[in-house]
Amino acid sequence: MTNSIRNITKIDHLSIELRKESTKDLILLEKQIIEILTQYGVRISSKKPYSMTFFDKGYLLYSHSSLSKKRSAGSIKFSTKRLCIKLELNGAQCEKINLNSQGFKCISDLCKNHQAIIRRIDICFDDITGKYNLRRAGQDYSAGQYDSTKGIRPQKKTYLSSGRTLYIGSLNSYKLLRIYDKSAEQKLPSYHLYYKKWVRHELTLRNQGKIRISLSAINNPDGIFLDAYPKAHRKLLKNVTPISIERITAIQTATTISQKIECTRKQRGRTLRLIRDVLGSDSETLNLLVRDGNPSGVILPEEITLKKIRQELVEFFDQNNMNSKRKSHD
Repeated sequence: MTNSIRNITKIDHLSIELRKESTKDLILLEKQIIEILTQYGVRISSKKPYSMTFFDKGYLLYSHSSLSKKRSAGSIKFSTKRLCIKLELNGAQCEKINLNSQGFKCISDLCKNHQAIIRRIDICFDDITGKYNLRRAGQDYSAGQYDSTKGIRPQKKTYLSSGRTLYIGSLNSYKLLRIYDKSAEQKLPSYHLYYKKWVRHELTLRNQGKIRISLSAINNPDGIFLDAYPKAHRKLLKNVTPISIERITAIQTATTISQKIECTRKQRGRTLRLIRDVLGSDSETLNLLVRDGNPSGVILPEEITLKKIRQELVEFFDQNNMNSKRKSHD
């Protein structure tokens, strides 16, 4: 199933704060939030979040079908003194919610019913054409496309990590834009169709007390993304067909599996070939070697069909074969 409302952009991080007037109301709200998280397939762990400043109780969250078993999906913290609950959902959980048929509707309704405050929201846009890359962003910045109608021009800085990353705005400001090579972050091989073309534009908004983030951002991230830098972002939203969240997840899963395949081929490929030659059967060799369970740190996402993951994996192999043939001809 797909979301009833499809946005071009996606929420990639969400931090909300909810306050009540009594301890009893706070306990009831805690139960309601946990019920919602359970519906989204979130597991409440016994581990405490790393930062517990101002909070007396808290737990890390984990997604049942996150690509990585050890990858935290966020946290939930409680302060009985301040009668406050803070819920933080990171990229792993936001991805799962985006795949859900209802999307962020349950979270949005919760926020509206309890007059929540958005402390932070990350909204991302993925370009797979390569047209709106870091070079283009730098040109648009020089042309004033990221300038606000009032105030000074935002800062621009470039960092090198897994590929080049361009920051527009201050790291400590209310609004920050990060533009980076998503194909490098995902470690896509050079023969992949999206290699050096998949660029993510990620907007981060923080509530620092002076500027309140509208709750409409949860249901309408496109509008918030556009309003942040209207001159630059209008072109993105108008001219680029978005890559679906289903395909993004399928690519991420296929990439992980292809890396496992390559690792197995290099480390055990000769042994597997020897066993197959002795047994004389592919099926017998496979049945002899496979066992129950998942590889360490990997779970297949429930929301994506095996057919879609298989299609992406076959695409990997086809592109690899074409790349190998091209090299042999050269």
